[in-house]
Amino acid sequence: MKFITRQQLLFLAAVAFRFCSPADNSSSRITWMSHHFILPGRFTWLGVKCRDVSQHFCLYSILYDHRFFINRMPLESDLEVFESVIRHSFTSINWYSMFQSNDSESCCEFQSFIYKNHGWRKGVSPELFLDHVFDFSLTNKQVNYIYATYAENLCHNVITEVGFGPGKLRLNGRILQNTPFIFPIQNTGEIKFIPANYVRSSLTYNWFRSEIICAAQPWICEWSTENV
Repeated sequence: MKFITRQQLLFLAAVAFRFCSPADNSSSRITWMSHHFILPGRFTWLGVKCRDVSQHFCLYSILYDHRFFINRMPLESDLEVFESVIRHSFTSINWYSMFQSNDSESCCEFQSFIYKNHGWRKGVSPELFLDHVFDFSLTNKQVNYIYATYAENLCHNVITEVGFGPGKLRLNGRILQNTPFIFPIQNTGEIKFIPANYVRSSLTYNWFRSEIICAAQPWICEWSTENV
């Protein structure tokens, strides 16, 4: 008999929460959305914060296009519903607080702040936001957001944040144009080199999930493999 892990149980609880809640077809209207991750490192303050709690990655947010809004009145109870779910599952997806230093147990001030500013104010229900947060499937995922900093000593743009989802690639940060990128893999000390003109084909979500996400949370790939 194969037993379910705690992480899988928490994931199932989140999924059940979604499907036992009122249906929301707003996802069909989304043209750009990014599952946004912080990479541990020394080049940004978020990277330093992340490095304190993980050598792999830190989930940051779901980002929506600035023009995306849902015709739904935000409710104060939304924040309570959101917190009641994420409080028991944030560690299983590396959604650690960026407010606290070297603290992997803090919940849920930071996570609620992210939902309130990136989802709730746009009319996004806690059910829909959590549905997007817990979606680690390979469906409709391309790199569509990169924050990078040009490092003169390395002669490359160092990727410090990355996001995946539908829509065009958006570049942000202090990037030197027409210069290759590097993706530092902190837990192994390796570096992935990415040509400037082949970012989307070189940095795939399939690779990121397998080598970065599942290195920290193996249950995500195990669950996906068992339920294809």
